[in-house]
Amino acid sequence: MKKEIGDRIKEALEIRNMIQADLVEKGKFDKGQLSSWISGKYRPRQNNIALLAEILDVSEGWLMGYDVQMNSKLSPDEAWDKESQKVIDKVYAFDCQLKALGWEYKVVAEDDSSTSDIPDVYVLFTKGENSFKVSGNDYDTLINDTQEFIKKRLQKLLQKSIQDMFADKDHLLLNAAHERTDIEVTDEMRKHDDDIMDDENF
Repeated sequence: MKKEIGDRIKEALEIRNMIQADLVEKGKFDKGQLSSWISGKYRPRQNNIALLAEILDVSEGWLMGYDVQMNSKLSPDEAWDKESQKVIDKVYAFDCQLKALGWEYKVVAEDDSSTSDIPDVYVLFTKGENSFKVSGNDYDTLINDTQEFIKKRLQKLLQKSIQDMFADKDHLLLNAAHERTDIEVTDEMRKHDDDIMDDENF
């Protein structure tokens, strides 16, 4: 049977020899907020669950009440697999974006035995007749920059979407609030009312 998150927080505090004040201090949680999670009145959001799990050194699944291993520590092999998968996912996403733009790339080893026994490695980008090469470090930076750009752009689009949604609701509410019912309202009258509502000096 799945346990409540409040019970798991209390259990983890006891096991880690901690008190609620430790969580408040380390996680910058509000005391009342933490109490409401422990009592079961409210459930913490996912970002707070992740932070609680990190502070208590337990897995998120265990903290959420699931019958899984409590310890958050991965074996060296598990940690390697997890990090490797992150890299694979990141490179695959980058590869798809480049192909969508018509670019291709490949890793090339340039053997210059006169200067070193270790070949220089670089990445060659090509699109039609155009090509250029970059160092491995520049390639890594490009992947990270691309991911960061997309993440920031998605956040901006999400914020815009939320603002647009609220703007539409506000407009509908304002129109509903000042729409006359004793006469037939024309578009010209509505525009006049909107102009008054938008006038900061009114």
